[in-house]
Amino acid sequence: MNTPHQLVSLLDMLRVYAQKYIELGGWMHELGGRLYMAEDEPGSPGSPLSDEDKKALRAHIGQLAKLSAELGLKVSQQQWEWALKDLPRTSREFDLLRNVLMTELENQLFLFIPWERSSFFEAQTSFPSFPAATKELVRSGNCFAVAEYTASVFHSMRAVEIALTAVYTCLGLQEPATGNKSWGVYCNGIREELAKRGKTWLRLDEFQEVLTTLVNVKDGWRNKSMHVDAHYSEEDAKRILQAVTFFIEKVSSKMDEQGIPLA
Repeated sequence: MNTPHQLVSLLDMLRVYAQKYIELGGWMHELGGRLYMAEDEPGSPGSPLSDEDKKALRAHIGQLAKLSAELGLKVSQQQWEWALKDLPRTSREFDLLRNVLMTELENQLFLFIPWERSSFFEAQTSFPSFPAATKELVRSGNCFAVAEYTASVFHSMRAVEIALTAVYTCLGLQEPATGNKSWGVYCNGIREELAKRGKTWLRLDEFQEVLTTLVNVKDGWRNKSMHVDAHYSEEDAKRILQAVTFFIEKVSSKMDEQGIPLA
């Protein structure tokens, strides 16, 4: 259940609201049918509605007001609330109400995500010890889902950069001076520190593996993504996102985002 002021993800909106739009159409159809039938009853169009008709109309219009509110159709919501106080009596009045709704719907923009990419949108990626990196991975997945592949790679690289800083700090290295915080500086610092600790250091292999991955990411993906004319394909972005997610998973099992080793 959504709490007050909680942001609803676009994927949730599409899943829930698509059904609500279908319901909206259904209630419109039912309301129109009810009014058309009322006109066919004895008496001239616009004659007083029967109590049964009034009850049915209020139920239909109430649902339309509720759905319009849930869908953010403010003008339509207001017109249905007015209609509850002054029930339409003819199909002509219904057509006027329907036209207002259709006009407002024409201003709605829908985003379609193909099923093969939908699982990447707001993906349940979670590394509690790396919250900022997790957010970047989710953003990367969102960009991938909407076919913004280069933007997806950009956010994947931001996730790796967070891991790079954590590894650097975990080794007890001092933060580089402002203006000199390139990936090359960080990687060189890590490389030099590992050389100092020597081959007898018990964790040398695992940190060497991390360093190798960081250098490969820097040379193969990160440097390219920083150029304006860089473009990544769907396959590239998917492969990079999956590789980076696996990398963050490994690093987050050894330390937290501040570089503090995990027990």
